[in-house]
Amino acid sequence: MVIDEREAQSIVNRLISILGKNINIIDKKGVIIASGDKKRIGSIHEAGKIAAEKKEEITVNNENIEIYKGCKTGVNIPVYYENEVECVVGITGKVEDVKGYALIVKELVELMVQEIERRKFEYLKGRSIRSFARELLKEHDVEDINVIDSRAKVMNFDVNIERTVIKLDICGFTPIINYYEDESEVMIQNFKQQVDDRINLLLDNNEIAFNMHDDKFVIFKSTKTDILNFCIKLQNTLRNDFKIEVYMGIGCNCKGYMDYNKSYLMADKAIEIGKKINPEKRIYFAEDYKLHMLLESAARESKNDYMESFKDIFEHYKENEEMLNTIKTYFECNMSIKETASKMYVHRNTILYRLNKFKEKYSIDIFDTVNCMKIYIALILKYQTVENHNNSI
Repeated sequence: MVIDEREAQSIVNRLISILGKNINIIDKKGVIIASGDKKRIGSIHEAGKIAAEKKEEITVNNENIEIYKGCKTGVNIPVYYENEVECVVGITGKVEDVKGYALIVKELVELMVQEIERRKFEYLKGRSIRSFARELLKEHDVEDINVIDSRAKVMNFDVNIERTVIKLDICGFTPIINYYEDESEVMIQNFKQQVDDRINLLLDNNEIAFNMHDDKFVIFKSTKTDILNFCIKLQNTLRNDFKIEVYMGIGCNCKGYMDYNKSYLMADKAIEIGKKINPEKRIYFAEDYKLHMLLESAARESKNDYMESFKDIFEHYKENEEMLNTIKTYFECNMSIKETASKMYVHRNTILYRLNKFKEKYSIDIFDTVNCMKIYIALILKYQTVENHNNSI
């Protein structure tokens, strides 16, 4: 059968609530698999079996009830799915009272069966697409492309649509998973599915979202849309619906199969760097952190040589922290005093005072673009050094 006992019982319950009549669903072997009368489930229904075999309506009344084993008076009608008998639906009651419902009930059950199958198909299709999407995120050789392309065609995944990979991390969700452990695994999985479903409601047909693992979600988002506005909308939706906060990393644009792995890694790296440098921001574009990624990949000896030039500044980092944070913000605000003051919630004269103080103390004209960039790079390397030290402890 296309439907199982649980689904059949759900159909019965819906019909009883609509019609107020007892309903039975009987399989092709004549076994009652769902009923408003729970005691009858599992028993043989002879009229239902015959209705399935003969593919015709069987009426049971007071005159012929003795020849139908396990039956009560009523009407039994075959239900079809894809031109084959799927099951038989029986309506219990006096024939003259229930016969008028027969055709309506038959059509309702057939529609419900079709809807159940449609949902199953959509679920399996969704799982297949998500499985394919996970595969895309892996690193592939050129030789793999033909296989991936074949799967893409089966999945109706159009690689010509330019997308970007968005990685989403739920803040503080891992400790919750660890706290509940196995005893609430069903609850955790249900929560993640609800989040997954909610994200997908915000997507277009050519876009995909799925739970990667634990508190990590991935979205393939079309680049034709406003990515920042989408991320802000998604943040607000998840905050309002689930009371959760998220970090979001946006990778590079994907113009071919090989780009998805790169975009995912860049999105992941953007979150990692962004959380250290701008933890309050929570939406991080990889494009904004390319300098950080480049510096992170530089040889340790080169980094140390560079930092040696600013040894006096960073030996007294705690003492200079306020000035250095101001320089960092100043550079990120395109060296605009007004914008820096606004971002740091202080008066512009305070910004000027800190920058001039740094200039006087270290004889470095921080108002010069090149000098400001040099200090900014040194700050990035300093953050990376501190992070690496913390990870090694």
